[in-house]
Amino acid sequence: FYGRASLLPGGSKDPKNIVKVKGLKLAGSHPTNPMDARARLSLDLLGVNYNYVRGYRGSTKIRAAVLNGEVDVGGDSIRGYLGAIKPTMVATGKAIPLWTYPVPDASGKLGRVAATPNIPTVADVYRSINGKAPSGATWDALKFILEAYGTASHFYLGPPTMNKTARDALSKGIYATARDKKYLASAVKRFKTTPVHRELSLAVQAIKKLASIDPKVKATIQAHVKAGLK
Repeated sequence: FYGRASLLPGGSKDPKNIVKVKGLKLAGSHPTNPMDARARLSLDLLGVNYNYVRGYRGSTKIRAAVLNGEVDVGGDSIRGYLGAIKPTMVATGKAIPLWTYPVPDASGKLGRVAATPNIPTVADVYRSINGKAPSGATWDALKFILEAYGTASHFYLGPPTMNKTARDALSKGIYATARDKKYLASAVKRFKTTPVHRELSLAVQAIKKLASIDPKVKATIQAHVKAGLK
């Protein structure tokens, strides 16, 4: 999550000072987009006064909007940050990183993003503002999205009747590619990091979790999406 370099009062780079900004403009595409959902929930969690400007088609359009002052902040993926935002916006003094989102490890526990160890998570920013760990309905909704979207955001899917031999061969090939040194080297060259390929069992677990969502968390997310459509 990043913003214009001149966003925070007095030229500050401390993300906790975002609560001092009035009428902040957040760029997004649609309230059902996970990136938009986590950005809006994060700002709500921190108590930021903001306006949600939706309709941008993709991260490239949002980056341009931040650069030309149409909006103040935007969200992106780690690959987008390392490959585009950091070298062309942060390094040139046009933008500042504000926070990352905690990601689940192999055990499902949320932790800091390894590729950006010097950028605080939104939970860190909350602690710096409030002196305690985040909690409550907004945090529960955000945490659910981070756990689900952070575990597996891209899937290779086939029909239920898919040939088992073909399915196993495809799965084997995908995971072999994920460990291939040439592939990993090309990913680092292009994105400055490597994609995290989850074991199939974790991905299946993430999908099942969507069907067993806590009713209170579901209601919070539904109300949040509805508010974003106004």
